[in-house]
Formats: sequence, structure tokens, C-alpha cells
Amino acid sequence: ICTHLLSKKIAKTEKFLIGISLCKHIIHYDWLSFSYNAGRMLDESFFPLIDKINEKEFSFSLQESLNRSKQKKLLENMTFIITPNVFPSRVVLSRIISSAGGNVNILYL
Repeated sequence: ICTHLLSKKIAKTEKFLIGISLCKHIIHYDWLSFSYNAGRMLDESFFPLIDKINEKEFSFSLQESLNRSKQKKLLENMTFIITPNVFPSRVVLSRIISSAGGNVNILYL
């Protein structure tokens, strides 16, 4: 299990989307260098990942999504049917959905 996801900005990558569901901390990458220079792991709450541009573009709040994912899995009790030839691939979508508590049915044609 991943405890920390470090990033400069919000991304629509597999790792970032899974991180929203699984990571305890999604923080700005500066946390790592500041912690190294301090000789100890600093409090993550001082290094929140703030990306208002992408939050607006993707129409969501990262902090709200993180808070919701701590209460329950974001896709809990939801089932998704994945058809062939989707992007990202069925494998990637399955991992993202499963990490958020969703169920996946793959449709083979």
C-alpha cells in the first residue's frame, strides 16, 4: 500500500487516480526535499497539493475527494462494464475502478 503520493499537480494518470483511493497523503513534491533538509519527515499537512487550474478543468476538488475516500471507497457498491477498445485500456481501467472499491465486468465481443 502506498502512503504518500508526491506531485507538482493533479494528473489523470493511473498512479494518481489510484492514489486518490489508496494514499493517506497526496502532497506537493517539495515535502520530500524539505524533509530531507530537515533530517526528518515533516508534517504532511504543511505541503498540500494545491492545483486550482486542474481542479477547475476537471470540475472537482482534490481535498473533497480525499476526504470522501477516507470515509468510504469512492466507487463502493458500483459496477462498471468495460467494453473492448476503450482508452485507457481495460486493464488500467480495471485497476483504477477496483482500487476505488468498484466492481468490474469486462465485456468481450
